[in-house]
Amino acid sequence: MNSTTMTTSLYGQNLNSTTPTGTGKSLLVFFLVYIVAIVAFMFITFFWFFKFSKAINQYTHGLMGTGVTFLLLWLLHFIGVAIVQDSFNDMLSSDGTNSPQPPPVMPAGPPVVTPSGPSAGVPPGPVVQAVAF
Repeated sequence: MNSTTMTTSLYGQNLNSTTPTGTGKSLLVFFLVYIVAIVAFMFITFFWFFKFSKAINQYTHGLMGTGVTFLLLWLLHFIGVAIVQDSFNDMLSSDGTNSPQPPPVMPAGPPVVTPSGPSAGVPPGPVVQAVAF
């Protein structure tokens, strides 16, 4: 056999070559998928932070503006989350009008039952009528 003879595989690839023949196309496909994934991730993150910022603005009644909150979350992610959490903590500890209302306190003692139906106007217990002489 001659030493210059090229060996080919069943699929027609040159087995003596050091570089695969399909590397350029697969690298291009990988690069395009990578770019699309990064753009999709950026869009989803942008959308999520914007919606979250609007909700924070509504919850804080305007103390944390949508734009400020969005920039804090987008540019300074972990620091921005800490600042937003600090504003939530301030709202709960202050006596201002923007703080969420605490749950109603149940009165001590047995529950009060209000009668309904045809006897709604009748007081509970035996009925005592006074007789005048």
